[in-house]
Amino acid sequence: MVEAADNPRDRALIHVLFEGALRPGELLSMRVGGVELKRNYCLITVSSKTSIKRIPLVASMQRLLDWLRIHLCRDDTDAPLWCSLATNYVGEPFSYRHFRLIIKKIAGKAGLKRGVWPYLFRHATLTKMAKVLTEAQLEKFAGWAHGSKMAARYVHFSARDVEETILALYGIGKDESGMERRLRS
Repeated sequence: MVEAADNPRDRALIHVLFEGALRPGELLSMRVGGVELKRNYCLITVSSKTSIKRIPLVASMQRLLDWLRIHLCRDDTDAPLWCSLATNYVGEPFSYRHFRLIIKKIAGKAGLKRGVWPYLFRHATLTKMAKVLTEAQLEKFAGWAHGSKMAARYVHFSARDVEETILALYGIGKDESGMERRLRS
């Protein structure tokens, strides 16, 4: 979908939404000053439902930098990071409704037939992250209170994931053809 976007703002918007597993409100409330550049990544600060989150972005960093380079208010740390490009609203934050229309338009250009909505990106990323983060790390990353039952709503472990994890503990993995093999002796 990132490649289907026709401007740097939308490419960055889609990529950051996915990589950061952000709620739409978190994404839309971001400010230019909430992006901190590091050597190989950037750190974004967002206000979540429960706290302030600092999320490292690696894959979407370049697209975010491309957008910031041409952002009309890039020197104003309080300016909305995601703003309108429409002539009569340039620099203004856009609404959730407008955000949904952007997502829908890009999904259509990408050839996606089924419905795509903003929370789908969060769900997909959290499902992926659940395979590598501990439950406590996932809660922190997602902005959930410790002990929250939200992980069960977003994360779907398949029996195959459990099988692969247990086999890896014993040094057994599968090669490209799906055949089991010893990883270490």
